[in-house]
Amino acid sequence: MATQTQALWQDFAQTTWGQQPTVLKGKEFIIGEETFQVFIQGCEQFRAGELDEHAKLYINGERLPTDQLAAALPTPEDGTPERYEERLMRDYDARSFLIYAYDLQKYWPELTDRLEHFVGDLFDHVKCPGGPATVEIFMGRYKTTDGGIHKERCATFHGVLSGDKMMRVWPEDTWDPSQEETLFKGDETTGHDEVYLKKMSADSCLDKAIDLVGEPGDVMYWPAGWWHIGLSPRLTVSVTLALYHSS
Repeated sequence: MATQTQALWQDFAQTTWGQQPTVLKGKEFIIGEETFQVFIQGCEQFRAGELDEHAKLYINGERLPTDQLAAALPTPEDGTPERYEERLMRDYDARSFLIYAYDLQKYWPELTDRLEHFVGDLFDHVKCPGGPATVEIFMGRYKTTDGGIHKERCATFHGVLSGDKMMRVWPEDTWDPSQEETLFKGDETTGHDEVYLKKMSADSCLDKAIDLVGEPGDVMYWPAGWWHIGLSPRLTVSVTLALYHSS
């Protein structure tokens, strides 16, 4: 007899996977307080020269230069995301900020087992994308994601750890990149191709937009190729599991 989890993934595979975005209520795959402490450990390794640069920090919409990054990343003394936010406000006049870091699994080995458990039953019902998988942390307080509306070739599970997070997503056919002013680039951290819409704002094509709103413990999902942007006017911490499609 199928377990409740298997039945939920079976329904997801038949009605949602690769077709439409959704919010999976209370299906967390990672815990907020623990994640922040692990992220601090990674920052300590970076400061000690034991780990390559793995994070980007934007303050008031501007990316912090690499030579200033180590001092600005979270430290054990910060303790919590809220105290870290207070330090950025005090030391950097941070009216808004966003930290993005990738490949948490590289310095958190146990995370791989959790993620395999999270998607294990799903891949009994759908074909695994076949490409690499990465785990990314997003933390901050910002009007919209720096860089703007963008897309990449990965199925995305975006878990909310603290705060209320909104992702605004659009179907891939909303915009034709050949007809828009776009920025094509390979992400310098992950190496994966991304497409950014240079002239579109979060309020563009609202008639086609879908707003995904998650609270702690929820996981948002959107298919590969969907345009998206994050909105986080209050402090949030979230983690993405990106499952890239093989080329």
